Amino acid sequence: MKTKTTVIVLLLLLTPFVAFAGGEADAGVSGDGVAVTPAGTFPIVEEVLEMEVFLSGTTLVDDFQDNAYTQYVLEKTNIQMLIDVTPSAEAQQVVNVMLASGDYPGVFISHGFTPAQQVLYGGQGVLLPLNDLIDEYGVNVNRAFETFPLVRQNFVMPDGNIYTLPDINDCFHCSMAQKLWVYQPWLDTLGLDKPQTTDELKEMLIAFRDGDPNGNGLQDEIPLAGAIQGWFAGIDGFLMNSFIYTHGNLAAPNDTRLYIENGQIVASFDKPEWRQGLQFINDLYSEGLIAPDSFVQDQAQYRQMGENPETVILGSGTAGHMGVFADFQGESGRWGDYVTIPPLEGPNGVRYARYNPTFGNPEWAITNVEENAAAAFRLGDAWYDFDMMQRNLYGREGIEWRMPEAGEFGINGKEATWVPIVGRGLIDRQSWWNQAGPHLRTRDYRLGRYQPDPTALEVVLFEQTRDDYEPFQQDGAAIVPPLSFDSSVAAEVTEIQTTMNDYVREMIARFITGDANINSDAEWNNYLAELDAIGLDRYLEIMQETYDAR
Repeated sequence: MKTKTTVIVLLLLLTPFVAFAGGEADAGVSGDGVAVTPAGTFPIVEEVLEMEVFLSGTTLVDDFQDNAYTQYVLEKTNIQMLIDVTPSAEAQQVVNVMLASGDYPGVFISHGFTPAQQVLYGGQGVLLPLNDLIDEYGVNVNRAFETFPLVRQNFVMPDGNIYTLPDINDCFHCSMAQKLWVYQPWLDTLGLDKPQTTDELKEMLIAFRDGDPNGNGLQDEIPLAGAIQGWFAGIDGFLMNSFIYTHGNLAAPNDTRLYIENGQIVASFDKPEWRQGLQFINDLYSEGLIAPDSFVQDQAQYRQMGENPETVILGSGTAGHMGVFADFQGESGRWGDYVTIPPLEGPNGVRYARYNPTFGNPEWAITNVEENAAAAFRLGDAWYDFDMMQRNLYGREGIEWRMPEAGEFGINGKEATWVPIVGRGLIDRQSWWNQAGPHLRTRDYRLGRYQPDPTALEVVLFEQTRDDYEPFQQDGAAIVPPLSFDSSVAAEVTEIQTTMNDYVREMIARFITGDANINSDAEWNNYLAELDAIGLDRYLEIMQETYDAR
């Protein structure tokens, strides 16, 4: 669930576009085609209807056409999907060629058209606006939009149209994924409690450095580490939120580090509090409490730290979960011994848990060559039904999963909503679609899974997020939503943002490691001057105008 600003770039990384002067693209916006049954009822059409769809493929499924889920959809809806599957790694290039040639299917599933592409292809009439279809037939889509108004807001393009249906996955622990993990046995060995302030964190790290907590007589302990690849592995994101709210992480190159204050979009990275945070992290680094590799290593190297074969050497690390730097269910068993440290109170009383709201991802689009647009939309709307969603996500009822019995409770302590019979890795590869297409996975749905094992990963992540991070969750009003830019400013804001992000990330590493002196007023002022030269004021002006015009 990323919350970086989505930039509409009309200079897309696509193959050149034809003017659609001929071929199938001349069909124009189609009518409703065959009659459909009333909204929310099944089957969708009275007679079997064939429908060509493009699918960006997922793993763990061998054949989408000859598939139990595909057959289930046919039996339930009377729509026979003729599926053209392309592996996700190749899908963008294949779609580019399709659209440039004018030879494309009526429905795209699991291909994430960016806002830029939605504006472009919607303006050309290739992607159909779904607004009227949503009003008339969107039983489940409207329910999703009512539950998640930010998603609807995110899917309305600047021209007022909605061109794609969203996949909604409201993951509780993901919404506060910027975490710091500590190796509990070292705290026990040294008689330490989890730190609650930045000063206490430094004391803990010094104890890790000097106290030989792994007991091998060597000073080989790494008190704190991170990485520049891996889910929320960047070391800056967690620590800076003890000084100023920042929506940024070195492992996420597109994070903008912007937030909303009193209705105004502002940057965190030009504030005095930002400098204070960098000074604190630089102090930790200069005392040997942060691994230098944190600013160059990828996730595989990070995991080598966590799974050092001789003995444990990693005392604490930043990540969305401990599997970023340790092997889940690995032979060492270390992953289960790392526990979260809550957001730390800084010297000015600042203590934020970064919050990532659910904005949704585009998963279903209908094109102007689809003669049965209403049926195609109703099929997309049906994808959100519990039974269709569950079959897609986990296979066949009674074989891969079942409904709960009395006395079975979910991860959240409420009555369970479903019960897995086998692990995901054991699901028959021909029984499901492994999450392809749109879904409505609410928080209650995800946490309603029956899980009696208190050491299971989802239970641990839920409990530690609830206990250590939810009390400090940043107000959602401070989060800059994804913004869709008008073509007149899209290229300009993209150029500024790309240059700005690269420069800020570079200077975070340089200031922390001492390659640039964060304690020098002259060097700090040079940094601010460079931000001005890149165009920070103009960047914020465009962002504010676009935000206000939503």
